[in-house]
Amino acid sequence: MKKSIKIVSIMLICLMTLSSTPLTFGNSSLTFGNFASASTGAANFLPNYWYNGTGTVDTANEVSLARTTAQYITSQLAEKYPSSYFAAYDTNCDLTTYRSVTSYIKNNYDYAVIYSKGRRSESGSHISLADHYGANFYDYDIETRTSYDKNRMTFIWHCRTAEKYNYGGPNTDIMGAIGMPYAFTHNNYLLEYGTSGHQVYLGWKDKTPLTVYNSTLNPPQYHNVTLMGGFKVGSPQYEWEINPYFNFAEVARTFWFNMRCGDTTKQALIDLSYAIYGRSFITPGNSFDDLYGWLMAYGNWDLGLPPDSSPRYVSSIAPGSPTNIGSGYVSNANGITGSAPDGNLAFIYGINSGDGGHIVGVLNGVVKGEIRVYAASVHGYNTRLQVFVSNDNVNWVPMGSRTVTGGTGWQWVNFGTYNSNFQYIGVAAMNQYGYEPANIYIDAVEVQQ
Repeated sequence: MKKSIKIVSIMLICLMTLSSTPLTFGNSSLTFGNFASASTGAANFLPNYWYNGTGTVDTANEVSLARTTAQYITSQLAEKYPSSYFAAYDTNCDLTTYRSVTSYIKNNYDYAVIYSKGRRSESGSHISLADHYGANFYDYDIETRTSYDKNRMTFIWHCRTAEKYNYGGPNTDIMGAIGMPYAFTHNNYLLEYGTSGHQVYLGWKDKTPLTVYNSTLNPPQYHNVTLMGGFKVGSPQYEWEINPYFNFAEVARTFWFNMRCGDTTKQALIDLSYAIYGRSFITPGNSFDDLYGWLMAYGNWDLGLPPDSSPRYVSSIAPGSPTNIGSGYVSNANGITGSAPDGNLAFIYGINSGDGGHIVGVLNGVVKGEIRVYAASVHGYNTRLQVFVSNDNVNWVPMGSRTVTGGTGWQWVNFGTYNSNFQYIGVAAMNQYGYEPANIYIDAVEVQQ
């Protein structure tokens, strides 16, 4: 591994906070963007179904907490899949959106990651996910918009979404899929907490009874949840308290944080259980507040999130950049931004000894991988191009220099692979020794994961 150094003076010093949201279905508008080709599409749905014909279904606190939790989960998916994540909340999470997003991911990506939190309905042997207005996204409809090969990781936080699954089959009737596990996976052979296969599906069974903590009582105390006239609980509300320190929103938040950090599904559940419950997810028996046996993992829970193979690119220029060195200069630093060469060019010039310039770009996500710069040196000038990387915009690692021969046209200049995380990239050119004038155009920078 290359030694980490702090770059001073002529090298790369500045501060940047990344903000990149290529696609969001938010509370006010619904927009499809233009995406770089990526291997995995990830979707986060929150219908916040608020009306059942006679009154509100969820409390105002539950609706608000669900929204902030959904926004956090989206941030984790965006960190993992910056060019291919989708989020739909509240009024925008209707049946049309459910259908269009699941179909879009199936038709445009190699793998799918799906999360949804909300209510469900039932009709005969079939169940549905209820959208914001109470319309039903039925299992047999979902089946037509998902794939055995593509749907690798699914978590459906709606009531009893781990039920209606028959190991070995059949899991279909004349209408199509029966139940959510088969609808999303097309797989008749998903073992409970299994260790083989290419898919994992998470959902909830009934819990009888569920013991929760209630801080509103005087004194605060644990008690059984009574729901719909009985003790069966098909999935927890986010606002329900597990103990004096955590509610169920923290289960969702911690799970997705752990997954984004690289945990397998099994390890993510174990880690969150230690953090919240103080014990492993895998416990003997099934106590009144355990997740094991209630939150089910069908299929291979040794799987983590599928990869995103799309190259990272410079999405913005850091404040304070570019920097001119000596009598050299940088023009149009924004020319290095973008997911592909586009003819919008940055230029670095340094004719005298010690002249030149450098640009600090912010990538559209944390990455490790092979670094390439798309550049062309002006005829008659052999420009020495340098690249540096950093994960904090303070400590920098040099990736070496490459001489770009003048007059040879546009080329991808390879700076090798860096195997630790970074999100900032510095591109510099200067006449360091007095005999290598810098006169170079740069169109794009990419990091292939």
